[in-house]
Amino acid sequence: MDASAFLPMLDHRLCVPRLLLTTVAIATPLCAQVGAPGRGNSRHWDQPNAVLIPGATELRKETFTLSAPATLFVRADGHVLPTSWPTAVTARVWISVDGSPASNASEVSWNRSIAPQPHTVNCVAGMTLNAGTHEVALEASSTDGTFRLDGASMSVFVAPASQVQMRQTVTDTPEIFAVLPGPRSSSRCAWGRLPYHSVLSLDMPTSDLPVFVFGSCHAFISRAAGDMMLGLFMPRSDERVERSVDFEGTFSVQDLYPAAELNAAVFVQGVMRGTAPSSEFRPRVQLGGTEFPPSFHSTRALAYRVGGGAALVAVSGGLQVAGWADKTAGVKCSAVCIGGQGSGCPPLGTEFVVSRGTISIPPGHDGRVFISGKARCQGNTGDESTRVTMQIRLNGSYVGSTSMQGTGGWLGGWDSSLSQRTLSSSYLTTGGTALPQGNHTVELVCIVNSIVLPPRTLRYSIWDDATQLVWFD
Repeated sequence: MDASAFLPMLDHRLCVPRLLLTTVAIATPLCAQVGAPGRGNSRHWDQPNAVLIPGATELRKETFTLSAPATLFVRADGHVLPTSWPTAVTARVWISVDGSPASNASEVSWNRSIAPQPHTVNCVAGMTLNAGTHEVALEASSTDGTFRLDGASMSVFVAPASQVQMRQTVTDTPEIFAVLPGPRSSSRCAWGRLPYHSVLSLDMPTSDLPVFVFGSCHAFISRAAGDMMLGLFMPRSDERVERSVDFEGTFSVQDLYPAAELNAAVFVQGVMRGTAPSSEFRPRVQLGGTEFPPSFHSTRALAYRVGGGAALVAVSGGLQVAGWADKTAGVKCSAVCIGGQGSGCPPLGTEFVVSRGTISIPPGHDGRVFISGKARCQGNTGDESTRVTMQIRLNGSYVGSTSMQGTGGWLGGWDSSLSQRTLSSSYLTTGGTALPQGNHTVELVCIVNSIVLPPRTLRYSIWDDATQLVWFD
């Protein structure tokens, strides 16, 4: 059953008085054309230094005034690390608009974790704003201890597209089991048709393609450990859609396991592309929970829930600059070593290009482009004290947020190195960083290092997903 049928959806008209629900038509045409109302208010902020979060903290606030209604897309990424362990701290990071929460709360808890490691956080929000003055803030809070937030950034993109749609849950999902009844969706991998539990559904109000989709939430164990997986799925309704429209996206895996985390952030992105079969076609995408194959074929008793506030945001219409790129190396649906001392692995400290693409800016364009990268990472048995970082590289320079994940090797009889997690980085070119006319090389780069000497990192890998790097204006 589609969870969105019985989970209440957050109506932004109830919590943010100055927001319009994004499915409501407004009189002023909205577009992503150069010179669209308010587009010059777009801005990007990078966290200059790591910040200790002892409680509720406002990290950054951006204030701007709109002369007319405009769409808004906001994204934040970074990584968190507990500083009061073994105190069981829970870290939360979110975006607020006009004083009220507007995104998912990206949550990581090291409660009952025997191997506290850095973990990436990701928040996303989308809406339409009325004319007037607005405030967008990145906020964080801690429970039962302290944590450090580092490598964070926030992109505030005004008028990126004619349609910026968002759906959000209020309550936790019902329990999701390893062996899932209900809908199945085909996979580009050799997994066959994946069973999944729909957490959220989103319908676009126009037939415009491509549609860029972002999902973000946190998942927590409810009864038994295992590898939960979050994905984006396109329900197939008729043969015309099958022939003319394609959808691909990343997966996000979180090992809900004492040697990893039992409550952690997961996040995905995807692109629906092709040709609309008719003007009546309305793109639909679902955010779904499943388990990392092939474990869902077994009898493992994984049971988990997706926390309330899960967000699904889609952007389409009026885009002049739009693109995506898959992984640069490896076989589809398999892992490739990006650093380690094992056979065939690049040396530790190597800048490994996970994905690469070209952003083409046409004449007369204002150069404002949002860039997003996501990738699943995994260590090898016995990899001790390993750190992997990921960042976007644009025209040879690193920009935007830095995501990080760590492993701890064998601890108390538990192997904390094999657990999959997900990395996420983002950047918005605007103001003095706006891109000039021409072609620009964008890359998603990972670096693996050991924080112990001598290094004991055998093999650290990135899994292959589609659309690991996307961009739009």
